[in-house]
Amino acid sequence: MILSDELKIGHFYTITKDIPLMPAFDPIKPLDAIKKIKQLPKGFLFEITIIRIKRNHPWYRVRTEIGDGWINSIALMGENIKEN
Repeated sequence: MILSDELKIGHFYTITKDIPLMPAFDPIKPLDAIKKIKQLPKGFLFEITIIRIKRNHPWYRVRTEIGDGWINSIALMGENIKEN
């Protein structure tokens, strides 16, 4: 099993539960960003393009078929992440 803080740039992964896709890593207007959060449904495929650290936790910039955004590694905890 792949842990939530072990994802790598250029790799593709599939999730087994719904997770939030944040529009920005560090939004200027957080309340506006909250309104733009999308949900990636279980079984969704994404590619890691950038990794940044915030408060000692990785955040992943991802590319998906519904658009790009950020996934917090904390949202992936307990997830059965599969590499494709």
